Amino acid sequence: MEVGRWQISERPAISVCRLKEGIRTVQLSTTHILCLAVLAGLPCLASYPAHAVNGLWVHPEKVIDQATADRTLDQAQRSGIDNIYVLVFHREQAWFQTPYCPMSKSVKDGFDPLGYCIKAGHKRSMKVHAWFVNGEAGDGGRPGAILSEHPDWQAEDALGAKALWFDLTKPRVRRFQKDLMLSAVERYPELDGIHFDYIRFPNSRLGYSAEAISAFRKSTGFEPPRLDKFPLRLTVSANPAHGVTTGRVLAEFDTGMPAIVENRLGKGRVLLFNWHAERSEVPALDVLLAAKLKEFGAESRPIRLLFSQENHKRYGRAGRDLTAAWLSRIGFKAADAEFGGSEPSRGDILVVPNIYLWSEQDGAGLRKLVEEGMNVVWIDGPYTDLRDILAVLGADRRAAFFSGERLISPAADDPALPVGTGPMDLAQLEKQTAAWKQWRMDCVSELVRSVYRSAKRIRPSVEVTAAVFYTKSAADGALQDWQWWVRRGYVDYVIPMAYVDTVPSLAKAFDEWEQLPQWRERIIPGLSIYKLEGDKPVPRPADLVQSQIDLCRERGTTGTVFFCCHYISPELEPVLKAARTQ
Repeated sequence: MEVGRWQISERPAISVCRLKEGIRTVQLSTTHILCLAVLAGLPCLASYPAHAVNGLWVHPEKVIDQATADRTLDQAQRSGIDNIYVLVFHREQAWFQTPYCPMSKSVKDGFDPLGYCIKAGHKRSMKVHAWFVNGEAGDGGRPGAILSEHPDWQAEDALGAKALWFDLTKPRVRRFQKDLMLSAVERYPELDGIHFDYIRFPNSRLGYSAEAISAFRKSTGFEPPRLDKFPLRLTVSANPAHGVTTGRVLAEFDTGMPAIVENRLGKGRVLLFNWHAERSEVPALDVLLAAKLKEFGAESRPIRLLFSQENHKRYGRAGRDLTAAWLSRIGFKAADAEFGGSEPSRGDILVVPNIYLWSEQDGAGLRKLVEEGMNVVWIDGPYTDLRDILAVLGADRRAAFFSGERLISPAADDPALPVGTGPMDLAQLEKQTAAWKQWRMDCVSELVRSVYRSAKRIRPSVEVTAAVFYTKSAADGALQDWQWWVRRGYVDYVIPMAYVDTVPSLAKAFDEWEQLPQWRERIIPGLSIYKLEGDKPVPRPADLVQSQIDLCRERGTTGTVFFCCHYISPELEPVLKAARTQ
């Protein structure tokens, strides 16, 4: 039989559901199962995509009026797209009719972007999903209409600093997000799905409101870790230096690897954060870096941020930008420096953020400057075996990349290193940290579960999906427990954003996904169809996109979703169209 836009088999199926009385086995038709799931709110009965998905994310400027929307949908149709995910809530603005948020000022009076896309999309045999950016907030770098009215809905860190992010630990915020999404289901009876995005925190540093701390304490009996003193338990990724020679280890990972090292070389000093510390954003590191910069003479010496065009092209500039933001957050400004351009001098404090490509000439030049008195802050390890670079860092080799949760403990007495008073109970800290992380993850998961259950009660045929980080380690660092959603059936399917540059990288992601039950039905890979040329995004080569689609088919997926509509080139149209028929 047909329910909405779904084909439901009448063939009997076996469902095993966990009820309070224990495990019971019942023989029901698939239709009965779906209806019981809606009535009972049971999490084990999420639907599967009825057919292979060939999807596309669509931004509101591409459907801002009828003529623009028609051009976008026509191109999507030529590309064989059968599911579109239309952005309808972002930066505290809506592009659909809802009582919970003002319509974007970019929309002309009388036009309804989502309503028109549903009508026009269905004419082109496309399913239409309303895409919501749930966590990220703000408008133009400041609170928008919603946070201006509800400033207490902003997430904050352990020191009370607020971020432009909805605090998903708060029940009132989750209720707003739920009501907003369900209003689309209720307002548009032909809407095929609702789609979560940014359904997470930006990092594990946020969620420290007094309300959250009180609720956590009541739930677990623990206090949350404050992150303003060592030891710290953090999610890290690192290209580390190892084998400390002349350096002094200030803090170390629980594996014995040095985490923070200070080296003296000639007249200069070097502080090494032996991982991507620019991503950690915790108060204890802020205190340490600020204190060391003052020791290095930052009140009278210029701070220069090392920049490399070659490094930028290969690895991007996220490390540079996050480091600049870190310096700004603790009250320092830095100008760019570049070997072969605006070169650093021995009177500078040089900050080296994720610079991995070094010539022998530049390595020797940096060593000479340090020996003559330049002070350096180095973020993430060397990723090179150049003798001069290792000498600058006070190490004898580089070690293998690693990522995941690590305990960072003080290893030396240093007045700049903020250390907690009293004996360190590391076992207690680990329990405390794990409980705090899981409690905040559960808050995010509760929003997903609640929206799913309520949406299915309104209309069983509506699909509930989510864009998620493609690796578990990245998702854990953002408090996004999407593998639990898949296991419990809180979503019909997830779209891991596997925006990788190579086929082997995508294959590695599949190796992780395949550990999940029913992964072929629950996971639809999200692939990028753009790349960066400098700072400019351009369409990816058709052969790379084709090779990644081929791998998805070889591994047995039920579809792919492409990011995004801006980058469909004439060369990519036939590639995407063929993906639908493969």
